[in-house]
Amino acid sequence: MVVFFDNNLKEEHMILARQNVVNLKKLQSQLGGLEKRPEIDELSKMIKIFQLYQAGQKEISTKLENLDSEFQVNYDYNPIHHMESRMKDMQSLLQKAERKGYALTAESIQKNIY
Repeated sequence: MVVFFDNNLKEEHMILARQNVVNLKKLQSQLGGLEKRPEIDELSKMIKIFQLYQAGQKEISTKLENLDSEFQVNYDYNPIHHMESRMKDMQSLLQKAERKGYALTAESIQKNIY
């Protein structure tokens, strides 16, 4: 996110950077290195779970950012010094599951990969 102030209009503007969204067809073509490629319906389930996890991560990050701002304004104190969030991409999750010998299914990845 980038915040800037427009002196001409005396307004503050915010630009939100979009995260990459998983594309099913693109993902399927990237999985050529896997010995056992998951079926399209399993990939679809994995993408839905992945999107749910991303939404949860964004929600928690937003709440922490708001808490940080509140402390800066109200208490002149900042208990949070640095925030960073990340998630493995789908290709990495599938490669890790294969490396560890887990089934390449949404259920198996959700249960076994942290």
